[in-house]
Amino acid sequence: MKKKKIKKYTGPKYPNKDLYTSHPELLFSYVPARWLKSKALIGALTAMTLGGIRIDAANQNTASPQLVQEKDQEKKATEETKKTISVAPIFIHGDGVGATGCVVISPPAFLSEAEAMDIILSEFKKAGIEFDEIGFHADGMDFKQSKTRRVIKWDKENKKTNTEFETIQEPYPLVFEAYNRKLNLGFKFVSRENYSNFIASEEGIWSSVTGYDFIAVAQDVRDSLQSYGKCSAAVFYDPLEDRRESMFESEKIEKPEIPSAELLHIQVRDFLKWMNSLKSLNE
Repeated sequence: MKKKKIKKYTGPKYPNKDLYTSHPELLFSYVPARWLKSKALIGALTAMTLGGIRIDAANQNTASPQLVQEKDQEKKATEETKKTISVAPIFIHGDGVGATGCVVISPPAFLSEAEAMDIILSEFKKAGIEFDEIGFHADGMDFKQSKTRRVIKWDKENKKTNTEFETIQEPYPLVFEAYNRKLNLGFKFVSRENYSNFIASEEGIWSSVTGYDFIAVAQDVRDSLQSYGKCSAAVFYDPLEDRRESMFESEKIEKPEIPSAELLHIQVRDFLKWMNSLKSLNE
């Protein structure tokens, strides 16, 4: 037998020392679980395979190639989900402005939350979208409430109490009226019932008249959901176009060209069109 010089040498297809040196966690992925309990066996295996490179097997967070691959896939899926998260703009249909109180001659006729839910869900159902959960709240999905309160402080120099006002921001949980887990999509309806949760309040100040600006509040809620950034969302509001009958016979109430209920239908339809346009852009 004569010796011949190897002209071209390809690397081995089996795992070599360089692989385990750069990725020592892989070494323990193929070791029987009972071996990991023996420091002597692990020491010998490390010395033989890695040439004395020290690894603390007891504290080593081992991961098999399959687990590493699964984590990579999960990370990619999370990144893809973030790309698809969109909080819709407010689709304005209806002034959303009104007032109630003793001096208001023709107060607005509000849509109840039940009426609004029927309208919104019916439009989504026509589009083939149904919701898994009613009343969904995720951790950290909050609205910053601005509250001004009176604080009584003792004035040592003048030996008297002074009343001061301070403004604080408190988190208020944002709860979707309904949520679809598959689409990671929820919606919020700003109504008369929840309006006060989203406006600044001042302790000790009362008024017989309450004003409403649903568009401004809907925008604030939308901004909070945008900051949260983990769910696609739509925010709808009470158009507030309808008016109740006046207490004065001489005061005639003109019916709106489009009633509030229909305007809410249009808000939802606009959102669905907007959502479909995003899908077509991503395809």
